[in-house]
Amino acid sequence: MPEGSLGAGADFGHLMDRLGGAEAVGSVVRSKEDLMRLAEAGLPVAAADALSLTTLSKDELFRLVVPRRTYAHRKAQSRPLSSEETERALRVARIAALSEETFGDREVADRWLRRSTQTLGGRAPLDLVITEPGGDLVADLLMRIAHGMAA
Repeated sequence: MPEGSLGAGADFGHLMDRLGGAEAVGSVVRSKEDLMRLAEAGLPVAAADALSLTTLSKDELFRLVVPRRTYAHRKAQSRPLSSEETERALRVARIAALSEETFGDREVADRWLRRSTQTLGGRAPLDLVITEPGGDLVADLLMRIAHGMAA
């Protein structure tokens, strides 16, 4: 696996872009070990803000990553996201980065994430990434698309 690869096709650069880069995250992520340490420490709220600018609407952020009131509380106290919230944010960013690499265009990828697909039981990919198994289903579908096995 190449340096910087997430192992599922998306590289750490695209993932970091979705999270606002090293400035918002507070560190550089170049490996799965860096990603693990980041997940353990919790993402800064600035990374959630960046995710809402690059990938999600605020309403989607509050539905998929962190509830609105919790977000406001963490932001006011400059506290990081919890480990669960961080994992959800990282999952959304990873799937968004993988979809961007698969389709070769951020706008096309972001539209695909919101469009229901029969392959996912008529649900939109973004709706499934709230859970790890749902995120795995979406990642598997993206890998099949990238290899010409699904539309």
